[in-house]
Amino acid sequence: MFSRKSLQICKSAIWQIYTCRENQEQPVDQEEQSIARLKKRAALVRQTLRGYAHASVVTERERMERLARMTQEEARAIYDDLCQSWESGGQGGDLERLERWRIETLVAVRDAMARVSRRLEDE
Repeated sequence: MFSRKSLQICKSAIWQIYTCRENQEQPVDQEEQSIARLKKRAALVRQTLRGYAHASVVTERERMERLARMTQEEARAIYDDLCQSWESGGQGGDLERLERWRIETLVAVRDAMARVSRRLEDE
């Protein structure tokens, strides 16, 4: 599903998120503490978005390479499969099946990210 390079990029981004620390003195009053927390979160969000953007570039490059290697027969088989899926109930008749598939996919991605996170903790 994901290449080794994509997983390494995600692993690196997650590691940077977990190890992000600010080496500043602790603010004294509550307003300064709130501002410091917001700045830290903003930096974390920016760093996370940069990691996702980088992973997206790598994933897109891999997709283009895979498509370039695909034969006409493989492309036609994928197209025919999509058409058959649509004709056999993809017109809104089986939304429950689609929703189950969506949930299964989300759970699979969450589990994969949890495994990466646990590996990072072990290292």
